[in-house]
Amino acid sequence: MTLRGIVVTLIGAFITVLALGTEIREFYIMALCICGLVLYSFLSIVLASITLNVKSTVNKSAATREENIEYILRFSGFILLPVAGYLSVKAADVETKQKNRLKHTFVMMTSFFVKRKFSFELPCVHVGNWKVGIKKLRFEDLFGLFSLPLIRPVKANLTSDLSVMPKIHLLEEVDETVSAGGFGNSGVLNAEEGELLGDSRLYREGDSLKRINWKQSARAKKLYSRQYEMLQKPNIAIVVDAAFSSLELCTAADIAFETAMTLANYLVEENNSVEVIVLRSNKTKENIRFTVNNLVDITKMQYDFSNVNYCQSNGALLISDIEDTEFLKAHKLYFITDNPDTSLINEVREMNRNGKHSACILTKPLPLPEDIAFEKRESFITVLSSTEKIAKKVGAVL
Repeated sequence: MTLRGIVVTLIGAFITVLALGTEIREFYIMALCICGLVLYSFLSIVLASITLNVKSTVNKSAATREENIEYILRFSGFILLPVAGYLSVKAADVETKQKNRLKHTFVMMTSFFVKRKFSFELPCVHVGNWKVGIKKLRFEDLFGLFSLPLIRPVKANLTSDLSVMPKIHLLEEVDETVSAGGFGNSGVLNAEEGELLGDSRLYREGDSLKRINWKQSARAKKLYSRQYEMLQKPNIAIVVDAAFSSLELCTAADIAFETAMTLANYLVEENNSVEVIVLRSNKTKENIRFTVNNLVDITKMQYDFSNVNYCQSNGALLISDIEDTEFLKAHKLYFITDNPDTSLINEVREMNRNGKHSACILTKPLPLPEDIAFEKRESFITVLSSTEKIAKKVGAVL
């Protein structure tokens, strides 16, 4: 019963008492009318809740973040007494954010062939697996005296599971000649046989006679060896921390997963094989690993990322947290986290000093934690404050 219904009922009760006390006919008539109104209102919503069938559908079970999906609610059955209704719909977002609930009211008149459809465009706000659909469905009488929720929730499937996948950003053009490691190009390895790259160099003890450039040696009167190098694909690894210290948990996850997807997608398009490792998921202590060799693998990983159970944690990502050390031997290594420990920063710096290409991408805006604040001047640290920065800054990291 609504506040208005309570007031009307109290007035009816008061007039009924007056009628009994004074035996004035007009009071009896007024009390009877009010009681009839209350009974009519109550019966209208009870009957509507029983005789109406409600179904809902979504046009897809998986979508990319920032994409819209269509949610359809259908009423069928019959209406014996006119009734009004109120419903609110939840989009793919955090439970507490009321601003993303779409509200709608409707009126149904007496009919034996009711077919009503309501269509909503629901935005996919954050990466993850969400319940989308009706959060509230109540029937009200035309006078606003009573309000009841749907009586048969078992037969009414009003919510659906929706997997919101991370968006893959198109990187802005980067000068490949100055990017670390050649922006995903193949690395090189000295070998006896392979493609001839670069100029000759002075002969070194141990060089094969097959490598001697006799023409240049004759002109210079010194022995020169040709520089042969064998092309090879670099071993690349991307490490994603699924535990975020940011209060905006979903936003931090969006940045992290979309950064990883963007990196992996570009590197695979450049004919590289990439290992992607997800650490500190809240429902498993083991690392989640993806081996990405082609665009089919990219599509699968994009869907799997929507089901990663990320969590909130104030603990920094330690280098000791990475139990699997095999991928630390990669030629190129990217760490994506919002709370790196000093040990991790030092490891990244040491890798770069040893000739590897390693970078730490932070999903948290400045200021950085005090113990690594001085590192913000380092070229191997990149800070992403929003998903809009990914296209520009990730290209520079590569």
